[in-house]
Amino acid sequence: MKNAQQLVLSLLATLVFSCVTQAQSSESAPVFKITPVSSRVTFYVKASVKLDGTFEKWDSTLVCTSTDASTCVLDIKIQADSVNTGSTSKDDKLKGEHCFDAKNHPYTTFHSTKITQTSPNTFDVAGTFTFVASRNLRP
Repeated sequence: MKNAQQLVLSLLATLVFSCVTQAQSSESAPVFKITPVSSRVTFYVKASVKLDGTFEKWDSTLVCTSTDASTCVLDIKIQADSVNTGSTSKDDKLKGEHCFDAKNHPYTTFHSTKITQTSPNTFDVAGTFTFVASRNLRP
């Protein structure tokens, strides 16, 4: 995309594991299957205008070095056009060329930097959300 830059926006994303299943059993490196059917990816942006929502379509990998959730790293590949803020006009703006540019860049990514377990099936996941935006959007 001409005059586009890649921005990294740190967001706090919450990934709710309502029904996480262990795909493989290993004492040293558990592997979990996380699906959009049983989990959700939510986001919010701290800015002058409140902006929060969910992504409806995504794939993820969760790699752990032990059974402690804080040792895990979550990577999510998100379909940019699946953003849902509850407002069609906000969704259209986010999908447009001034933010995700979903038509030309169908995927955006999230990479965790910290995972904290908040209940038996809920985790707060802090990380880096990366997407392509036009020069008009400033970090």
